[in-house]
Amino acid sequence: MKPKFLSGIGALFVALLLVGAVIVPTVSAESTVTPLATEDLGDMHADGETDSVWISGVDTGSVQVPAGWNTFTVNCQNENDGLGDGQGAYFELTVWDARGGKYTDVWDTSVAGSKTLSVSFDSQGTGDAQYELYCQTDWMGTIKDEAKYTGDLDFI
Repeated sequence: MKPKFLSGIGALFVALLLVGAVIVPTVSAESTVTPLATEDLGDMHADGETDSVWISGVDTGSVQVPAGWNTFTVNCQNENDGLGDGQGAYFELTVWDARGGKYTDVWDTSVAGSKTLSVSFDSQGTGDAQYELYCQTDWMGTIKDEAKYTGDLDFI
């Protein structure tokens, strides 16, 4: 091979390495988003022994968070529910953005335990929105008790 051809291949190889070194970190940096706020919206509880549920949402009026990327959580507890006993519990967190987009996380379980439900999203600007906490307990597919809590949310 001629030296001129080899130097051209070498230059192309170096150029590709430089482009890769610049593009890969940029793409990686954009895929990690740090939320402006992480807001706990309450607690949900199901008891398989008493066939009861309760929800404790945020009772301070409207929840206010900055417009932009945010994370919303709710703590769920299911107790007195054994594997194979026919008892079950269902927990759902739903949060809407300022434009009406809906974001949901669900825990459907048939054993005792706890879990934190979480949704993260961009608020799509400022404005009024809402969130909903829902839980139920059932036995053999029949709902024994259920509760829903709807709260106001403001992206400011």
